Amino acid sequence: MTYQPNVTLFITVLLCIGICLGCIGQIPEQSYLNTLGDEPLLILFDKNEGDSIIQEKIARTYLDRARRQQDTIKMARGYDRLARIFHPEKNIRFADSLIEISKNQNHKFYPANGYFIKAYSFKKLEKFNQYFKNIKLGNDYAVKTDNLTLQSFAATNLVFYKSIWGDKKEALKLQKESDRLVNSDRYRSKIKTESRSSRAFNVDSIVSIDKASSLQNLTHCFVNLKVLDSARFYNKLLLDSAIENPSYYTKEFLAWSWITTMEIDYYDNQLEKVIQTGDHLIYNDTIHERNYYKDAILFYGLAKYDNGQRAEAIKLLQKVDSIFVSKGMKDFFPYERLVYEKLLDYNRINENIGKQLEYLNKLTIVDSIQKERYSFFDSRMIKDYETPILLAEREMIIDQLTKENQAPDPKLYLALAALTTTLCLLIYYIRKRLVYKKRFEKLLAQRNTKNVVALYENNGSNELSTEVVEEILEKLDRFERHHNYLNSEITLQNLAKKFKTNSNYLSRVINLKLEKNFSQYLHDLRITYAVEELFTNTSYRKYTIKAIAEECGYKNAESFSKAFYKMHGIYPSYYLRKLDKNVG
Repeated sequence: MTYQPNVTLFITVLLCIGICLGCIGQIPEQSYLNTLGDEPLLILFDKNEGDSIIQEKIARTYLDRARRQQDTIKMARGYDRLARIFHPEKNIRFADSLIEISKNQNHKFYPANGYFIKAYSFKKLEKFNQYFKNIKLGNDYAVKTDNLTLQSFAATNLVFYKSIWGDKKEALKLQKESDRLVNSDRYRSKIKTESRSSRAFNVDSIVSIDKASSLQNLTHCFVNLKVLDSARFYNKLLLDSAIENPSYYTKEFLAWSWITTMEIDYYDNQLEKVIQTGDHLIYNDTIHERNYYKDAILFYGLAKYDNGQRAEAIKLLQKVDSIFVSKGMKDFFPYERLVYEKLLDYNRINENIGKQLEYLNKLTIVDSIQKERYSFFDSRMIKDYETPILLAEREMIIDQLTKENQAPDPKLYLALAALTTTLCLLIYYIRKRLVYKKRFEKLLAQRNTKNVVALYENNGSNELSTEVVEEILEKLDRFERHHNYLNSEITLQNLAKKFKTNSNYLSRVINLKLEKNFSQYLHDLRITYAVEELFTNTSYRKYTIKAIAEECGYKNAESFSKAFYKMHGIYPSYYLRKLDKNVG
């Protein structure tokens, strides 16, 4: 059973910066931040975990100070903090800055941490190969600087994936070396020396968690090697350790150990044991809390199927299939392929041609994903796949369905009606594409034509003095030039307060002079900025719509897309596609 090796990552972060739960909530004044020393700034950053607005302000204060002092390592710490609080694409950019400035410093944490942050961001983007490459690069720097805690973190990740997709015996060998490391006195000593001296922490707790993580990986290696007695032995040690040394991760270790027990028993053909365990675990709160429900019903369903309880089993395996589909069918571990093997087998027995075709298609998707994983680690594994056989079987089923459909069918008229509807929808779609194309071309033509409003003309009586109007217009001009409208927290009230005027005056000036309300004024500025930035900045086009929306001051992609469409009659996704095609 596969888990995501994130425990040591948390410990690494703890050692590097310290995690302190709790939230201040109120945005601190810049004058106050300027009075704080370097370490108090980092502590304040930690205390505001989860509030990216406050954390960004603190991190930029720290970074600006480091730049003035020309202190490279402090600058790296500033980029390190910024690289943790945004969407993955932006975090990667800050991590790249961290790596660039510290690559020649031979520091105990930098640039290694930069590569690990990049790896985490690529993992969130489901870019596995980039994730693994950055873990490897981070490990290389950790070895170079003799940082054992970072090496332990990297080893956990390297062994985890190598045990699945690469040389399993080599993975076990590496994990045994890592286990000796975390159990050594040198490792305990290094934890003390490799953390910032100003941070307080419990060494015994950190070591016990890292030891448990090592037992978890040893169990994982033996499961993948199908050496089940050894897998049981280390899984029992893990379970005992989690109970004897309670920590933040106790529930994680317990849930993983319980599910792994089901997996070991399934591979050992102890089906009744798997079913008995499953009877309890599918209702266990910890299993649900730690996101192991899918694995619980997977092995529960597999055991029931092999034990002859096929009707119940198929319902469970169909639930697993629905979970895969809801996640986009993007990633699969080898044992998860068994789900579709059983579903296909069941529908072969019941001669359900349509379902056979469905699950054959899904099996080919699973195989294509797993081929990519194996090819990344070990191209020799590819020969074990059954994809050519699956494709041939799929073609046979399609031929059979074609022959069955040649005879007259009472449903023919329904099919014709569906075809007519489809043609109508197709015509509508083509017409819509043409309209969108014209709107896109119009947008490009008008891109450099700014809608200049005669700000200083008197558009009728507004009952405000000329001095007040001109002062507000000057401040609006600075507001636009400095792109302050990209702040998602901007409101009419807080902008008026910043301008040292009242919201009524500000609203009236915008209404009379710009001929729009405040909300539309913000939308127009943000969408115009997005259009220009996407046109001129090719790296910006690699962002997701959600990420672009956040960059432009929107809190969600839906609001951004609606505002974009309202202004230009096309959606930003269409604009992006056409830019990539027409502009390059």
